[in-house]
Amino acid sequence: MSEFLTVMALLFAAYIFVPAAWYAKFMPKSETVVIAAAETAPAAKTPEDSMLRRHYMTQLQSEIERELGPRPTDFNLRRHHDGLVAAKLVSRLQA
Repeated sequence: MSEFLTVMALLFAAYIFVPAAWYAKFMPKSETVVIAAAETAPAAKTPEDSMLRRHYMTQLQSEIERELGPRPTDFNLRRHHDGLVAAKLVSRLQA
C-alpha cells in the first residue's frame, strides 16, 4: 500500500511541476480554426493581401480580447478563453 501512495504522490508532483508549455504540445491549436474561417469568409470583407489579412485578423482578435477582459493565468481557463476568442472571431468573420 505504501508503494502505491508513493507512486501516486510522485505522479501528482510531476503533474504540478510540469511546465504549461509541455501541455500546449498536446492541445489543438485554435488558430487553425481562425485561419480556416478567414479562408471561407466573404471576399469583400477580408483583404486579399496575406499581410493585410494577418493585420486585419490581429486587429479583430485584439478587439475581442479587449471586450472579454484580461487573459487568465490558469492553464485550463486560458485554454477556454482562447477557444472563446476563436469562436467569437469566427462568428464575426461569418457575420
